[in-house]
Amino acid sequence: MSSYFNLQVSLKDLYKSWRTSAPDVFTEQMAENMKGVRVLNQDKWETLLCYLASSNNNIPRIHKLMEDLRFAYGAPLLTIPKPGGEGEWRWHAYPTLEELGNKLKRGEDGKEEKLRSIGFGYRDKFYVKTCEILMMGEGCPLGSDLRPTIECLREMRRKGKKGRKKKTKKKGTEEGKGEEEVAETSGKEGSGGEGLREVEASEESSSSDLVPATVIEVSLGLMNLHGVGQKVADCVSLFGLSCHDAVPCDTHVFQMAARWDQGLAEMQRKAKEGGKAVAVTRAVHEKVGTVFREKFPGGYAGWAQTVLFCLELPSFKEANANTPEKKGERGGEAEETRAKAGV
Repeated sequence: MSSYFNLQVSLKDLYKSWRTSAPDVFTEQMAENMKGVRVLNQDKWETLLCYLASSNNNIPRIHKLMEDLRFAYGAPLLTIPKPGGEGEWRWHAYPTLEELGNKLKRGEDGKEEKLRSIGFGYRDKFYVKTCEILMMGEGCPLGSDLRPTIECLREMRRKGKKGRKKKTKKKGTEEGKGEEEVAETSGKEGSGGEGLREVEASEESSSSDLVPATVIEVSLGLMNLHGVGQKVADCVSLFGLSCHDAVPCDTHVFQMAARWDQGLAEMQRKAKEGGKAVAVTRAVHEKVGTVFREKFPGGYAGWAQTVLFCLELPSFKEANANTPEKKGERGGEAEETRAKAGV
């Protein structure tokens, strides 16, 4: 239980550090109102299963998909009769990699149809192909030692690419692209594979000296898996692989960082003038991560992102209505920005 809740990490010390390094962002009242908000140390395989279902999805639906996945492929855990004898409640465990992979493999040509039939839609291929890749590694991927994991994934990628004709990404819309062409597009959830060329190139030429090598390496390894883009890789890294400095980024997190960074704020202003939203490319993702790591040094920027993200949720906003951020001209502008963005 202590490990699952990361109780070895002192929230008191973290909050004290953040109030010192970022007093304009993380206030004493915020620290008081956000007691107990922690990043969980979740099972890495279960975390990956959840985030493979996260693209273009919402939390209630992801929760339902995971229930259906466990019921269809996991071992029974517990059955309790309902009062009055009207049916029963049943709980199933998450399927292990071997259980899910072997059942999908035995399905032959129909291996994706069952996943699709229980609501996974186009995400069915994410699970089928990810299981195939991980089972090829004979237990190496997602192991406790991350370096062999990444080397193993890269080697499998090299083997899988041999003899395959390279396809060039066409300009224009994403509609009508073939599966392989989409899989070779970098910076998009559900891509992975060929898109790593850009990531690998940026590993050495990164403009940020604050990005720990392990954060980059873990993301590189995970992005070899089908259906894993930058955001999903960082989510799995933070919540399942104890990479506490990983900062998952979406449009909401970008908007937070743009309040503190002039460069991101200018990018947001230009996009707004053009009637467009800022595209969270890999470069933007990296910049946002850098902004968070500069504001919250010490190796726990991902925790800071999680706490601040929770502060944006309606259930927490009322408790923090009187924080300095919400007062005065600056607070009014921040609230107006969130309202226009629909946050």
